Amino acid sequence: MSKNMYDLTSLQIDLLGLFVAINFARAVIIVPAYDILLWLLICEFFS
Repeated sequence: MSKNMYDLTSLQIDLLGLFVAINFARAVIIVPAYDILLWLLICEFFS
């Protein structure tokens, strides 16, 4: 039983790591992309 509980905990840690990695990738890739799009819209609006 304790082995099964350990596997469950290990899986939860792996999922948490994956969740953190995905959020980190979103912060690094998607946020700058939105900033660039917003900057382009501002340049178009004021040009």
